[in-house]
Amino acid sequence: LAKEIVPQLQKKGKVIRGYLGVLIQNITPELAEHFGLKENSGALVKEVIKGSPAEVAGIERDDIILEFGGESINKMNELPKIVARTKVGEEIKIKIFRNYREIYVFARVRAMPLNL
Repeated sequence: LAKEIVPQLQKKGKVIRGYLGVLIQNITPELAEHFGLKENSGALVKEVIKGSPAEVAGIERDDIILEFGGESINKMNELPKIVARTKVGEEIKIKIFRNYREIYVFARVRAMPLNL
C-alpha cells in the first residue's frame, strides 16, 4: 500500500483513490446457494450509488462481482482495495454473476469523492 501512496504524495501532494460506487457484502454459503453460485466467492452488491461509475456501467443490486480488471474477487474486502488502486479514468472490465449467468460490463473509474 505504501508503495502506491508515496509516489502520489510526492507528485501530487495528495492521494487519489479509484471509486466505483457500490455498497457490498460477503457471499456466505447460504447466499451462494440462493443465487446459484458454485462457490461462495465474490462481492454481493447491496446498493449502487446514484450517478456512480457502477450505475453508468449498468451494475445492479444483487449482482455479484466476480472479477475486476481481470483480478478475481474471492472475498468482498478485496474489491475496495483493487478499485482504490485503479488509475482514475481507466475503463475496467468487470465480470458479474446475474440471473444464473456470468456477464461483463465496463466501468470508467472515477476519483473517490471527498465526502465519502
